[in-house]
Parts: sequence; structure tokens; C-alpha cells
Amino acid sequence: MKNKEKLERLEKANEFIEVVSGCGRRFFYNNGVIAKFVLSEHGRVFLVDEWTQKKVYTHIDNQEWKNFSGGGTLKGLIIALREFIMHGQRLSAWRFRPVLPNGFENPWGYGNDILIVHDAAIRIGVAKKIDACAR
Repeated sequence: MKNKEKLERLEKANEFIEVVSGCGRRFFYNNGVIAKFVLSEHGRVFLVDEWTQKKVYTHIDNQEWKNFSGGGTLKGLIIALREFIMHGQRLSAWRFRPVLPNGFENPWGYGNDILIVHDAAIRIGVAKKIDACAR
């Protein structure tokens, strides 16, 4: 049962990655290739990178990832999605707003397309809806 739930969450994370790759700066997309999550036979989460097309081991947080072509913002997103896949821990939808709770502009550079990403994250179920009063 647990592995079935993990696979379902992996599918949701991959659906979300497809949305991210289809708008804005098209992160996770390169020349017709979209990054995707896969599980090892032992249930560990890997990302197949869209540029290198190689597996990236995502369970090391404080080191550079071999074969990963993204930067720190994307690495943070991958780590959060890994935790969603592994444990069902949903992301905060604040991550996908034009202005963050601290008043800074979103670092993605997606312009208004970040709202497409925001809505998809909630619809797909990888992020929890923002409480209008929470900051």
C-alpha cells in the first residue's frame, strides 16, 4: 500500500514538473525533453535531468548533485518534491506566488505564468492552498 501511494505521489510530481516546463522560463525542459522523477528498486527518488538525461540522486541535500543542470532554486524545489513523493509532505503554495510573504519578488522570473504554476500545484495536489490570512 505504501509503495502504491508513493507511486501516485510520484505521478503527481511529474505532472507538476510538466506544467512548470510548459510555461514561463520553461524550467525542466530542453529540446523536447522534460525532466521526470523515477524511483529506484529500493524506493529512493531520482530525477532524470532534462539536459544531461542522466539520473540525479536527490537524497543528498548539502552537496552538489552530479548530473544536475539546475541551480539552487530548482534544487530546493526538487528536494521539496522529493519529500512530497517520499512522505506526502505537500509544499506551501506561497512558493509559487508573484510576491513572497517576505515582500520579495518570486525568484523564478516566470512573470504572471507563476500563477499557472501556483494553480496547477494546488489542483494536482503537490501544494496546499494558502490561508488568506496566513503570512
